[in-house]
Amino acid sequence: MDTLCIATTQTDVSIFGPDFAETLAIISDLPDAEWDACPEEWRGMAAHLNVLLLDNGLTPELAAIFAGVPASFVADYADARGL
Repeated sequence: MDTLCIATTQTDVSIFGPDFAETLAIISDLPDAEWDACPEEWRGMAAHLNVLLLDNGLTPELAAIFAGVPASFVADYADARGL
């Protein structure tokens, strides 16, 4: 497991709408050209959640602490990704 840092700020993901977790899950599976066309902030968040959940094997609750987003958002993202 890599060294993880706890987020010191909380990201207000609600500004992106109620289906943002599902949107991030969808863009995670896009081919490179389409992935590159997505907003950098979204790509960064999706990549970070994938590292926390898949590579480090964290639960959504723990991943939320390190990502600085609500646990319910990470749980929705994990569900949408089938994790």
